[in-house]
Amino acid sequence: MDNERFADIPEYKKILKGVAEEFIGLVEMEDYEEFENINKLKKEITEHFDKFFKDPEFDRLMSKAAD
Repeated sequence: MDNERFADIPEYKKILKGVAEEFIGLVEMEDYEEFENINKLKKEITEHFDKFFKDPEFDRLMSKAAD
């Protein structure tokens, strides 16, 4: 699958947001919500996941994991 087409999937942004929120929840510190730039951090994390999901290496890793 051409990973660049992920953005064409209607629920891609919802899925991407969910993955980023779950990741943040896993690494969250008690005072994490008090970070001054929390929205900027969430945006950056989401952008990193977006870039990762669209990378051809991600598709290769997923195929390898499925074997």
